[in-house]
Formats: sequence, C-alpha cells, structure tokens
Amino acid sequence: MDTMILNAATVLERKGSKLYKVQLGEILFDCVVLMNKKRVGSLVVLDDNGRLAGVISERDIMRLVEMKDRELWKKPVKNVMTPREKLFVVQKDTPLDAVMGLMTEKHIRHVPVMDGDNIMGIISIGDVVKNLFDEAAFTTEQLKHYIQGY
Repeated sequence: MDTMILNAATVLERKGSKLYKVQLGEILFDCVVLMNKKRVGSLVVLDDNGRLAGVISERDIMRLVEMKDRELWKKPVKNVMTPREKLFVVQKDTPLDAVMGLMTEKHIRHVPVMDGDNIMGIISIGDVVKNLFDEAAFTTEQLKHYIQGY
C-alpha cells in the first residue's frame, strides 16, 4: 500500500466508486431487490436532472417495516428516503478522520461523497474503518523498517 493522505476520495479510489442509483419514482420493493442483489446497504436517489435527491438505506426501510403497512413495498422511494436537505454528505477532500467523526456523531453508516454538487460515490463506516486500519498497519511496518535500519 502506498502512503497517501486519507480522505473521502482516497477511499472511493481504493474500493471502487461503483454507484448504485434509483430514481425518485422507483418503488421500495425494487430498491430492496437491488440492494440485496448488489449486497449494499444504501442506494443513491437521483432527481430527474441526475442530481442527488437523497439516499435510501436499510435503516430507512426498517423504520417502515415496523409500521406493518400492507402497501409498504409499493411506496415510491421518494416517500421513504432520507431527502437531500436532511442528508449528511462530505466533499471528496474531507479527511478520513473527519468523515469518521461525522459518522460517529450523527450515527450514520453511509455518506455520499461529493465533488461540488456532483456525487462521486458512497462510503460506509466499514470502508472508513478498513482504510484507517490499513494505514495504521502500513505506518507500523514503516516504523519497524526504520527502527531495524533497512
């Protein structure tokens, strides 16, 4: 692993920035099918102009399951998602420790990474922890080599 400043964009580069998206009018059932098929915990919701409108996450869905609404799975995603105005996002150059702090403080597991107003991808708390762990292991190895003189 090469040493680099860890930020939100670095995490996306390392994990791949494959972005699973749905439109505002998609029904919840189709979102659940896609999340299961792709093994992801959230989907980006785009408006008609391709801009970030919100995010639909496992947590959003679980809140509704408790209500036992018979029409739940037919609801449009726009009625279930976390809308853009309530969404916590980070810019691509946000340091990884700041991303982790935001996720911890706000109790969120998925954060959209933005380049200005354009979405680049989503990182999860697992992505953040993995990258911080990898960086710590790299630093430890470098220090061992330095101390041992090679």
